[in-house]
Order: sequence, then structure tokens, then C-alpha cells
Amino acid sequence: DIAFHHRHTPAPDPREREPSVPEAMADLVLSLMAKEPDERVQTAGEVAGRLQEISNAPRS
Repeated sequence: DIAFHHRHTPAPDPREREPSVPEAMADLVLSLMAKEPDERVQTAGEVAGRLQEISNAPRS
């Protein structure tokens, strides 16, 4: 059943499709898509802060 699958299957790691995605960005995306509300980023300010950290991080 599609609804059951959507509700209970974790989102795939973005690095499975694009390995060059930085780990911090993948972690943020997974947090935004978490099934449990308490596992998600809680505010837009937190998202903005994490995106700022990611953009300021040195690229490898």
C-alpha cells in the first residue's frame, strides 16, 4: 500500500543518487524529510543556520 510505504519507509539518502552531495547537506535533507516530527528541523531559522554553515564549510 502506497500510504503505508510513505509513512513507514525512511527517505533515501540523497548521496545514493548523487555521491557528491556534502554529508552535512544530506543530513539536513534527511532531517527535513524525517517521518517523526521530533526528528525534523523545527524552525526556518534552524534551516537557514544550517544552510549558512554548509555554505561556509570548506569543500573537499
